[in-house]
Amino acid sequence: MAQYEISNIWFLIPPNDGAHKVTACYTLPKDVMALAYTAHMHFRGKSMTTEAIYPGGRREVLFNVPKYDFRWQETYFLKNQLLLPKGTRLVTTAYFDNSKDNSLNPDPSKTVRWGEPSNEEMMGFWLAYADVTPTAVTVGIAKSFSARAFGQR
Repeated sequence: MAQYEISNIWFLIPPNDGAHKVTACYTLPKDVMALAYTAHMHFRGKSMTTEAIYPGGRREVLFNVPKYDFRWQETYFLKNQLLLPKGTRLVTTAYFDNSKDNSLNPDPSKTVRWGEPSNEEMMGFWLAYADVTPTAVTVGIAKSFSARAFGQR
């Protein structure tokens, strides 16, 4: 299992902003089988959604955490794995609450940027995946095997 991280480290969340939007995107360089999703933000994280835009233009929400809570970070393993073809664009949208209405906010008067400590912020979506490798079938071998199995020549 490998993973892609779709993140943004260049954001700036203004003081007292209760719904600051931050986005990040990534285009898959190969076919992958999606196995699990993880959202990561800190105390000001409010919600996160990841949408797939497939090569033909069809759109699908893959992941939605409408009420993010830093104290409860989970990896969501998919019950049914999903094939994401090469060229699929993954767009992650996160909202942050840097207001006094957010009881977890360390300081709503502070401008917040990306940073490792929990009193700063992060914005990341992780896609855990398996490589998709086509099974090579050699027609000649399959015919020979079938012919012998049924006693044919």
